Amino acid sequence: MRALRVLSLVAVVAMSLPAAAAEAPHENGTNCSNCHFGHNAPGGGLTKTAGNFSLCQSCHTTNAPDFGFAWSTSDQAVPGTSGRSHRWDAAATNLGATPPSSTGDAAAQLMAPHMDGANIQCSTCHDQHNASTYKGTLHTSYAVGSAVAATGTGLGRLTLNAPAAASAAKAYRVKIVAGGAAGAATFQLSNDKGTSWFGCSSPGVYTQYTGSNACVTSGTGSVALNDGTNVTVTFSSSTGNFAANDQWDFYVSYPFLRADDTDAAMCVSCHKDRHQSAANVEGTGPLVGNGQAIVLGTTVFSHPVGQSLGNTYDRTVGTNGPILDADGSPQTTGDGIKSNNLTVGATGKVTCLTCHRPHNAYSNSLTPDLP
Repeated sequence: MRALRVLSLVAVVAMSLPAAAAEAPHENGTNCSNCHFGHNAPGGGLTKTAGNFSLCQSCHTTNAPDFGFAWSTSDQAVPGTSGRSHRWDAAATNLGATPPSSTGDAAAQLMAPHMDGANIQCSTCHDQHNASTYKGTLHTSYAVGSAVAATGTGLGRLTLNAPAAASAAKAYRVKIVAGGAAGAATFQLSNDKGTSWFGCSSPGVYTQYTGSNACVTSGTGSVALNDGTNVTVTFSSSTGNFAANDQWDFYVSYPFLRADDTDAAMCVSCHKDRHQSAANVEGTGPLVGNGQAIVLGTTVFSHPVGQSLGNTYDRTVGTNGPILDADGSPQTTGDGIKSNNLTVGATGKVTCLTCHRPHNAYSNSLTPDLP
């Protein structure tokens, strides 16, 4: 009886603990089993695949729009030779980098517990279960602006409009209830792949689906989904009508950054010797970084980061003109390829990410990379 009472207490305590947060596309519920295995799991953390990269790659095997997957080990950068991505399996001390430490800055303290021994791994920088803390750059599993055919027999199309920066990380399933042309066809909405459904009490106002409160599509404009007006879609029947049970699955999410990366904070957390001002480059102080291993006047520096444009040799609006695009014209009206734009940070400062991209970087600046 005593053993039974102890077990009962443990069960009560376990049930009282809050569930871990998980955002699209790594949602809670039945989708936990996509990566985790309750018994005899081969990987740490009860994962179905051993090895951090191997587990991530077990899903990321296709070129999903706006993500640049699939990843392979050959994509990792070999400086001066090949690659398109920051390495995810190398020593954290490569090229003078400083391993994240529990006594380091805020970003380092968040990354430090998630090393693979002395090496970095995907989860050193990314936290697959908490997408909303440090949002980073918004991504979608559908290419924005593409008219997508349904999983079904209808000929109608759904287009995902550009989501707002304030969008929540969320999965969507849009399912046609009554077929017809855009403006007449109706739909229901799910955020958990059909386990539960929403209908509408009025356009854009979502309530629990009752079987008789389907939402009405629009034939004249966008329709807001259940994140305010942050995520909207457009229904079109120009290629034919919608049919009952047509459906579309997509998600809006972020790259699950483990730390705040404003002004490339995660980069300079490890690459401290790259965090320097124009004065540092020219051999004078003070140092602007956080304990980097450099010697003023001796260390060979590269381009300054962490300071605003405005020196006599900078191109800034009002002096030498705006930043130029890859084709030599002003970036504001340049070649139209966003991926090669040189963008300054939140406070107008040049950062590591002004020129570099941790994933999907190409050597030819004219390459129209994914946004």
